[in-house]
Amino acid sequence: MGSTSFLRSRFTTAALLAGASVLLAGRLFALVSQKAVNILFWDQWGFLSPLFQGKTGWALFTTQAGSHRMGVGFFLIQLLAGLTHWNTRADSFAILALVFWPCWRRWF
Repeated sequence: MGSTSFLRSRFTTAALLAGASVLLAGRLFALVSQKAVNILFWDQWGFLSPLFQGKTGWALFTTQAGSHRMGVGFFLIQLLAGLTHWNTRADSFAILALVFWPCWRRWF
């Protein structure tokens, strides 16, 4: 009898956590959908300048933005910018997908 109660409690906890995660993910998706703008802002103009100049390969990999190098991340930015024609809303949704991907992998 005690193990059944424990399993029921564990299932209930997992269901509540999964439900809360889905609700919060949906709310964040709605906020991004409603509030994201399609315009470069603040420091994006500075650290994306190598892409504006048409640099590729090693120049992008070794570009330094502030105190750190962009590395592989610049190739991902270049790919996304090229596929979406510099749509920063798509950038926001891609970041949202990267944030929730580990949760999705955990539950499904």
